Amino acid sequence: ERAMAQEGVLEGFSCGLSICIGLVRSGSLAGHETWSRRFALDAAAPTYSYADASEDSRMGYENRFIFSTDPALRAISGN
Repeated sequence: ERAMAQEGVLEGFSCGLSICIGLVRSGSLAGHETWSRRFALDAAAPTYSYADASEDSRMGYENRFIFSTDPALRAISGN
C-alpha cells in the first residue's frame, strides 16, 4: 500500500509462509508502472523474486502479482 500511494487500489492480498499474491487496480498503465517501480525499490519490503500479469479491464488496469519473501526462493516460473 505504501508503494501504491494514489496510483492504485489493493483489491486482494494474501501471504503464506514464503509466497504472497495480490491484485491491484489502477486507472492507467502509467499508474501501474509507477507503483510497481516504487514497490521494487522499497528496501523495507524485500522481495526475492517477483512475477506479474497485467491487463486492461472494464474497471481500469488490473495487475495480478506473486512474490517470494524467502531468500531461498529466488525464482518464480510457470507455464
